[in-house]
Amino acid sequence: MSEEVQRRSSAIPTSQGIANAVPVPKKNPYLLRIATCYAHIPMGFREFVLAGPLLLLALGIAYFAPTLAPMDKLTQGLQPNTAPMSSYRLEPIHNEKGELKGYRRIFIKQDKEAKTSHES
Repeated sequence: MSEEVQRRSSAIPTSQGIANAVPVPKKNPYLLRIATCYAHIPMGFREFVLAGPLLLLALGIAYFAPTLAPMDKLTQGLQPNTAPMSSYRLEPIHNEKGELKGYRRIFIKQDKEAKTSHES
């Protein structure tokens, strides 16, 4: 049995075959230099070095976002509704097919004044 094992082991080549001969890619010297410098930084400081500038950049964008993209351009000059809802009622508007198209805001104070002027 030991002879059989020896025959099989001698049949397996010890060196790599030509099919496995892949040239080792060259390492980028600049990236290698940055990686070695980065690896020498202690772990807690390393995270701060990487995350600190990204956090400052994100906060800067959030702070300057109103000046970079004004809200008037995004809303096309629409003003928010500041009238209290108790001062008006919404009346539905339908299209030709009878489908709901939207709502019309009717102010109650003006409606009451119009009724009193028509009655007198």
